[in-house]
Amino acid sequence: MGDLLRFDGPYCDFSYQCLQCRHLLTMPIPLTDHAPTCTAFPQGIPLDLWDTEHDHTMPYAGDNGILFTPFTPDEIATRTARARAFHAELREGLAKLPPELRDPPLFTEDDLR
Repeated sequence: MGDLLRFDGPYCDFSYQCLQCRHLLTMPIPLTDHAPTCTAFPQGIPLDLWDTEHDHTMPYAGDNGILFTPFTPDEIATRTARARAFHAELREGLAKLPPELRDPPLFTEDDLR
């Protein structure tokens, strides 16, 4: 099995194949050593899979027979609807905040002194 993805080197911050796989569990957290995980690799996805050096439609050492499985159209529709509802809730909550908290300035006068 290859090296695990860690954010201490020049790695891709997302994987085209992993993002489209129904087995993906967690995404990497930049500036930490948190590796992305999936059903096949709960301790961390190997770097050569994440960087798509190995196509995971083919077996890979340690994957326990769990290969890339794309989302179905129904799964994509469900996830999209959930994401849209979540973003609508965020927008509603943001609209209730006072303007100075909604759109804070990037710099204050004190920052420029």
